[in-house]
Amino acid sequence: IGDHQASRVAAEKSIQLARANQDLRTLADALGSLGHCALYAGDQETAINAAKEGIEISEGLDTKHEKIWTLDAMVHIHHINGNDDEVEKYFSRINEVLKMAGVGIDLVYTSGFVIEKAIKRGDMEEAERHMESVMEILLERRDNYMLATLQSMFAHALRQSGDFDKAIYYYQKTIRLWQERGHRAAVAHQLECFGFIASAKGQSARTAKLFSAADVLREASNSIRTPAEQKEFEEAKENLRSRLNENEFKQVWKEGRSLTMEQAIEFALSDTEN
Repeated sequence: IGDHQASRVAAEKSIQLARANQDLRTLADALGSLGHCALYAGDQETAINAAKEGIEISEGLDTKHEKIWTLDAMVHIHHINGNDDEVEKYFSRINEVLKMAGVGIDLVYTSGFVIEKAIKRGDMEEAERHMESVMEILLERRDNYMLATLQSMFAHALRQSGDFDKAIYYYQKTIRLWQERGHRAAVAHQLECFGFIASAKGQSARTAKLFSAADVLREASNSIRTPAEQKEFEEAKENLRSRLNENEFKQVWKEGRSLTMEQAIEFALSDTEN
C-alpha cells in the first residue's frame, strides 16, 4: 500500500529475529525485503548493503527464492539509478538461477525494462507495441498490480515527451487501479502527474489543488518521492509560486488539502481548472 517506512521497520525486525535465531533463510529473505523497501524509503545505502548481504547468504544456502529476491532488489536499485548495464547483469544472474531450476524468465518481469529501453531510444511506437502485447498477458492473468505499474511508467514517458492527451488516457486508467489496491503513495504520484500536465498547460489553480491533495496522501501513507520525482515536483511547485501571488497560492493550496482521496481523484479526472 506504499508505506515504505512501515515495511522497512518490519523488515528490520525480521532481520533482528532471524539473526538471533540463526535462521539464515529467513535472514536472506528479510534482507531482500529491506533492499526493496529501504530503496523506496529513500535510503539507498541501506538498500544496497542489505541486498549485497542477502545475495551472499542466499548463494551460500543455494536457495532459489531468496537468491532471486535479493538479486531483484539489486535490479531495482540499479534501475532507479539508471545503470542499465548493471540491471542487465543482475537480470542475467536471475535467469541463471531460473535455468538451473528448469524455469524460463517471465516475459512480464522483463517487459518494463524492455519498454523503458525503447523509451530511452525515443522509439515510443516500439514501446507502445511492447506495452500492448504485455497488457494482453496481464489482463488474462488479472494482474492489476503489474498492469498499473507498466501503464504508469508508459504514461510518465508520454507526459515527459509532451504527448499529454495519450498520457492522460493512461493515467485515467492507472489512478483507479492504484486506488483499488489501496496504494495511497501511488495515487499521490498520479495526482502529481495530472498536476504536471496542468502546469504545462498553464492551469495554475488546478496544479496547486492537485499538488496539495497529493501532499495529504503522502503524509497519510508516510511515503516520500524518489529523488527524480522530488526534483520534478519542487521545480513545478516553484514555477507555480511564480504564477500565483502568495494569497492565491495559500487559498488554492488549502482547498486542495481539504479534498478527500475520492474527491481529489474525481477532480484529476475532470477537465476543469476550478
